[in-house]
Amino acid sequence: EVVVTAQKRSEDLQKASLAVDVVQSDELAGAGIRNAIDLQDIVPAVRYVAADQMTVQIRGLGTINNNPGVDSAVGYAEDGVYLTHPSALTPVLFDLRRVEVLLGPQGTLYGRNTNAGVMSFVSNDPSTDTLGGHVRVGGGNYSAFNSEAAINLPLNGAWALRLAGATERHDGYVDDGTNDLDSWAARAKLLFVPSASWSIKLTVNGGRRGSIGQGYGGHCPPGNVAPFCAGVPWRPWSGFSPPPAGMVNRYKLYGGSLGIN
Repeated sequence: EVVVTAQKRSEDLQKASLAVDVVQSDELAGAGIRNAIDLQDIVPAVRYVAADQMTVQIRGLGTINNNPGVDSAVGYAEDGVYLTHPSALTPVLFDLRRVEVLLGPQGTLYGRNTNAGVMSFVSNDPSTDTLGGHVRVGGGNYSAFNSEAAINLPLNGAWALRLAGATERHDGYVDDGTNDLDSWAARAKLLFVPSASWSIKLTVNGGRRGSIGQGYGGHCPPGNVAPFCAGVPWRPWSGFSPPPAGMVNRYKLYGGSLGIN
């Protein structure tokens, strides 16, 4: 049985009255999924396209433009919180219970900018019952190293704390140093369950993505569908694209949420 919360309630996936692809935590770990772009390798409906930065399409529908004044047609949600821009998603995916990809439109339950669908990331919650955790590390060529760790701490009968973090880094795949990565992310969740009918959860997270940029040989990146782009040198600075001289592609994000059920 696969339980999903795509319709804002817990239900069996086989009985849910919507089209949804679900990737469980063990599948994410087994496939080596470290960021959102990797999901296109295991979710048939999802495809990332290189525009001003990597933008997502579901069943071929989406907005291939992520300039500040243009909203994506695919919405992101992290633990039920709508993210206004793909960059607000943590740069490393870690300690996830599952990822739900909902085929659009989903405006009734998820609001604006979900005409093409929603990518919902659900992380593990604290548990008041069990002390436990896990550690994972990996490595490869180009000095690649990634790590993930999480621990669940029951503080007493009504309180629990879960701490988790992850890193991902590798050297540049191109001689000029581009296509490198140096990212980290962390999350803390504090759960208070005063009674069987009440729960309060505080979540704080943060992360950083660092890179010189993405190298495409001075031409439009693969997958760009703009006709005027073919064969034209193209080196803007935005998202996953190469930065101008003297600048690096780095951003930090921090956030928090409070849920009362």
